[in-house]
Amino acid sequence: MAAMTLVSRWIRLAAIFLSVSAGAVMGQEANQITAISPTFAPQGTTGLLVSFTLDTDVPPAPPAGIMPTSVTIGTLAGSSLTHASQYQVSAVFDIPQGEPAGAKDVVVAFPLPQGGTLLFSMNSGFTVTPGADLPPTITQHPQSRTVPPGESVTFAVAATGTPPLEYQWQKDQSDIDAATDSIYHIESVVEGDAGNYRCVVSNDFGTATSNEAVLTVGFGPAGTYPIVDTGQDACYNASVEITCPAPGQPFYGQDAQYEGNPPSYAVSGDGLTVLDNVTGLTWQRTPDTNGDGDLDSDDKMTWTEIQDYPGVLNAQVFGGYDDWRLPTIKELYSLIDFRGIDPSGYTGGTSGLVPFIDTEHFDFVYGDESIGERIIDAQYWSRTPYVGTTMGGATTVFGVNFADGRIKGYPRDTGPGGSPFTEFVRCVRGAVEYGVNSFLENGD
Repeated sequence: MAAMTLVSRWIRLAAIFLSVSAGAVMGQEANQITAISPTFAPQGTTGLLVSFTLDTDVPPAPPAGIMPTSVTIGTLAGSSLTHASQYQVSAVFDIPQGEPAGAKDVVVAFPLPQGGTLLFSMNSGFTVTPGADLPPTITQHPQSRTVPPGESVTFAVAATGTPPLEYQWQKDQSDIDAATDSIYHIESVVEGDAGNYRCVVSNDFGTATSNEAVLTVGFGPAGTYPIVDTGQDACYNASVEITCPAPGQPFYGQDAQYEGNPPSYAVSGDGLTVLDNVTGLTWQRTPDTNGDGDLDSDDKMTWTEIQDYPGVLNAQVFGGYDDWRLPTIKELYSLIDFRGIDPSGYTGGTSGLVPFIDTEHFDFVYGDESIGERIIDAQYWSRTPYVGTTMGGATTVFGVNFADGRIKGYPRDTGPGGSPFTEFVRCVRGAVEYGVNSFLENGD
């Protein structure tokens, strides 16, 4: 009851302030952050807990438990946000090795109850200091591929270390001319391209060499294609998470105890596309179809609308490619990360939820409850028809919901209430053979 009274008082105070503050009515009003701890950290720091003390001006900070919409240091977004007391907020930050050193502005943002944003800020409040001089360390190795003649192939490597990092790709341990980026691409493979590929990464403090990736030029065994591992790394009994059991113990042999092709992705230098190193597929990084830089329900499209969307991307030569297509259900499902948590029935905010897609490499947003959507309304179209009908006999198409991890048929034309059904769409290119089965009649 006391907590509810405190929240009600804050809402009334904020409402009064909004009625007299033109700045807040226009969308934002800023107060000050009075203290930050710590005030600096070196490049390459991970898991840094930073605390922020907020001033007590009007409007006051929301009561404890009302979560900020964001906490940022420069362009770095904090995670694991907490608001344990009214004027104390904390967040965890990773500072990449390549983050420019220097003073950074700090901002804590809260939503106001009648719209707009309440900002607490401190100019140059946090300093990123130069990190230790570190040699390169390979964090993502290139993956072996089998590619038919004439198809394209891309190898990618990722590394950390004191910048600048230099890259040199090698084939059969000999340098490849002009192959000095973190990604090496062959547009049209020929038989002579077969061989072993690796990348040597160097800086002023040392070198690191990736594992070799074998490029086989030809057609793999009929009906075969690589399956991406689920990513699941936790074990369970009938109701809760447990330590993974040993052979002979109850519940032994779970998904987490079998290792397949671990998920491996590489973001393009322009930030527009993501290469799946396992499947060889290249994806749009974001489903921001209207290109306004804001991923929301406005980016969802009807089945009719998505038919023309790949052509729009191809006309733009989006990401440097003109062969974009709608994904099959097998292609789309290859992106599922089974460490997600199903939020079905959950009515709180989305902070702390875990979707079923790698958000380090792919943009994602949950459904917008403010316009009547459910949190789980984050469905994506495939181009694969669903066998049968659903939802009152409507013709359906397979889709994947990256909010709750489901794969199901969604209405192709008309959704609940009679309006056209809309979903997000993420186009794909490359590896046209992915997911194609080849069946042989055994004669028996």
